Amino acid sequence: ESQRSPDRVPISRDYFGAGSLPEGLASVPVSQLTGKQVNRRTGEATADLSRLQRESQPNRGKLVHISGLASRADVIIGISHCTGHLLTGYGGALKNIAMGLSGPGGKLDQHSGVKPEIMPADCTACELCIIHCPAKAISLRNNKSFIDTAVCIGCGECYAVCPNKAVKVNKWQGGPEAVQEKVALYATAILRNKKACYINFATNITKNCDCMGEPETPMANDAGILASLDPVALDVASVQLINQQAGKDIFRAAWPDIDYRVQFRAA
Repeated sequence: ESQRSPDRVPISRDYFGAGSLPEGLASVPVSQLTGKQVNRRTGEATADLSRLQRESQPNRGKLVHISGLASRADVIIGISHCTGHLLTGYGGALKNIAMGLSGPGGKLDQHSGVKPEIMPADCTACELCIIHCPAKAISLRNNKSFIDTAVCIGCGECYAVCPNKAVKVNKWQGGPEAVQEKVALYATAILRNKKACYINFATNITKNCDCMGEPETPMANDAGILASLDPVALDVASVQLINQQAGKDIFRAAWPDIDYRVQFRAA
């Protein structure tokens, strides 16, 4: 199987991550960046994407932030667990690469289209959302959970853990399609000029992704383990095999408002 060409997004290495780097490492790659925004103290660098071709850049005019480890790696082996996902409908190789290997700024950028809110009438002040919120954006007000939107990073964990369905995601900025387009953009940028292969575990397929931290009943029987040199082909094949075995599209059934195929078309 031939490897999918990453040349649709002509971007150089663009993010070396927060914190210190091994001495001498930042000087050479940073000098090769297309952008000039470099923090000499931390070694962080970002590349200006405004020059990207219109048809290849769904997140036009912004910056892509890639983790230092991913930027320096010559080879990437992507091992992913196929699951449903509250932001993308389905999560596999593309989502794993895009979210997992982006820098802190990249994670925020990809989640920035989500603005959850809590319905006071449905909230019982169980505080599960407060416990699980990684940004510490939720607190009790008048014995009801309240999300500080200025602090919220849009990860959606409150939505996943709420036992009373009190968290609503009504305030999309551009819709779930925009999130998937960012996922495709980040995956393509991260994988540029990399030797890579991808393995998907289509087993224990749950409605939510593994980062929720709570056990769930699988939506379908195990379908197997798939591998490819093309992450898009791998995700498409994984979905087709899972749904064929289940006799229905389990990802659309779990997340009827999200067309998870957007990420495949955008990549």
